[in-house]
Amino acid sequence: MTQKLYYQDAYMTKFTGKVLSCEEGKNGIEVVLDQTAFYPEGGGQPADMGTLGDAKVSYVFIKDEVIYHVVDKALEIGSMVEGNIDFERRFDFMQQHSGEHIFQGLSMPSMAIIMLDFI
Repeated sequence: MTQKLYYQDAYMTKFTGKVLSCEEGKNGIEVVLDQTAFYPEGGGQPADMGTLGDAKVSYVFIKDEVIYHVVDKALEIGSMVEGNIDFERRFDFMQQHSGEHIFQGLSMPSMAIIMLDFI
């Protein structure tokens, strides 16, 4: 299981993680870290992008509580890498996602409490 740093701090832009696995997947090289601030696709939100060391992260997904980072070059298993989130992109999606909940809450007053509960 990958420790999800984005739940501790949604504004975290840099972190360090240990490479637990690095294998070729169907969409590229899939890297698993012991912890990550990269948000995986899900819940109406697109995946974060950024870098792990000098590897570009193009997609992030979760499967069985393990978060996979799809990167453009292999990383050494056991190495520590610095992750950098494309925060401008994340913040844009955070605002859009919150705005959608607010709009839904205002347009459906009987559901306002339920919808705003997710913000």
